[in-house]
Amino acid sequence: MSATLENLLRDARTDLVFSRIEKDPTVIDEVIKLVDSEIRSIRFNSIYVLGEIGKKASEKGVLKIANYLNDNDWSIRREAARSLGKIGPLAGSVINELTKLTKDPELSVKGAAIIAIGKIGVANAEVLKSLRAALQDDNEEIRAQAAESLGMLGSDAFEAISDLTSALHDPHWEVRTNAARAISQIGKETVKAIPALINALGDDDWRVRFRVMETLAQIGEPAIPHLLKILKNKN
Repeated sequence: MSATLENLLRDARTDLVFSRIEKDPTVIDEVIKLVDSEIRSIRFNSIYVLGEIGKKASEKGVLKIANYLNDNDWSIRREAARSLGKIGPLAGSVINELTKLTKDPELSVKGAAIIAIGKIGVANAEVLKSLRAALQDDNEEIRAQAAESLGMLGSDAFEAISDLTSALHDPHWEVRTNAARAISQIGKETVKAIPALINALGDDDWRVRFRVMETLAQIGEPAIPHLLKILKNKN
C-alpha cells in the first residue's frame, strides 16, 4: 500500500510528491489544503512543494502561502517568502504582505523576503521604500540582497539610482558589486550614475572594478567621454 500524500510531506519525501503531481495535477489542490496542517513538517513541506512547482501553484496556492507570512515559526515565514519568490510574477497580488517581512526580526526571513520581491518583479511605492531602507541595514548581507533585488526590478526601480550610487561606497565589496550590477540592470536611463561609476573604477577590490567596467559597457555610448578622460590617469 502506497504512502498517503500527508505522510510523504510529513517525512519530506518531496521527490515522490513531485512524481504524483506530474502524473496527476489535481494533487496540487491536495497539497494546497495540507498547508493548513497542524503538523509543522507537513505545513513546511507543502509550502516548499508549491514554491518548487512555480506558477502551477496557481493564485489559490499563492493566497494560501501568503497566510503563513505571519506564522509564529520563523522558518515557516522564511519558506513562505522563498516559495512566493519562486512562483514569481503570479505572486504579485500579495506583494504588500511580503514586503512587511523586510522588517522581520529574523535575519534569514528578512533576506528571503527581499530576494523574493525582486523575483516577483512588482515595484510599487511600498516595495521601493522598503528596499531603499534595506540598503541602509546594519547587516551587509541584507544590504547586498537589497541591491540585488532592486536590480531585478529593472527600470521600475529608477528612483533608487541615487541610493545605489551611494552604495558604491559601501564598506563591503559584495554590496558595492551588487549596486553596480543593479545600476546596469535598471537600464539606459542610468547615465546620471556614470560619474560615481567612474570613481568606483578605483575601488580596492577587483570584483567591484570588474562589475563597474561591465556596467559602464552596458550603459554604452554615454559613458565614452568619461572613459576617455580617465585614459590620461597616471595609474
